[in-house]
Amino acid sequence: MERVQTAGGWDAIRRDCVRLAEQNANGFHFSGFRDTNGLPAAVVALKPMAVEYQPQFGCVLIRIFGMHSTGGHSRPYFGLEVDTSTNSVSYNHGAGYGNGGVIGNRHTVAEQVAEGIYELY
Repeated sequence: MERVQTAGGWDAIRRDCVRLAEQNANGFHFSGFRDTNGLPAAVVALKPMAVEYQPQFGCVLIRIFGMHSTGGHSRPYFGLEVDTSTNSVSYNHGAGYGNGGVIGNRHTVAEQVAEGIYELY
């Protein structure tokens, strides 16, 4: 919640995700190992590991934390999916981008936390 407040709240996150989708109509992928200049301010404030937009799903996936470690200690997954268009009406949140198959990449819960925003864990 601290990162959400820093981002300006749920409305700011949703607004910036809609803008990101509109500016990248063919899709978008960001990995936290690159410069964040292409991301809107509210999304940057979440300190994401990865951000992805695929138009067929109609939502932006923001991976906040979670990592699989082969032979080590994996960190559980936590992320957000933010509706950006009417394509998400029939979309099953938490299923479209694949949920990995291993701890740290997998999530089993998609819980709505605000209008059009779902926590994945």
